[in-house]
Amino acid sequence: MRPARNIHNIQQDAFSSLISMALSLLCMLGIGGVLYNLLSPGGMLQPIVEAAWQMHPGVAATTVVALVIGATLAKSRLESLDRRNTDSFWYLFQGLGVYFAYHLLSTGTL
Repeated sequence: MRPARNIHNIQQDAFSSLISMALSLLCMLGIGGVLYNLLSPGGMLQPIVEAAWQMHPGVAATTVVALVIGATLAKSRLESLDRRNTDSFWYLFQGLGVYFAYHLLSTGTL
């Protein structure tokens, strides 16, 4: 039989849900901030893409194919890791989310 729920249990569950949502939002902000800084105009990948495109468009296409293959291999490798190692990515992106939230609030940009 399930124990009766009182106001204390309901408040505790609501608080736990709010904390979980806040941590998830920080993680999403961390992932979004990293992607923005990589892919935005003037981002970290722009000089690499421009250099590859100036060499020959085939070099740029080969680079994209290599990145897709590398991402696929990395995904399969990450899926084989135990849970403890994958939690570190969650914490990493939460920390980056805190950084990007502070940066966004203090400067207005990512």
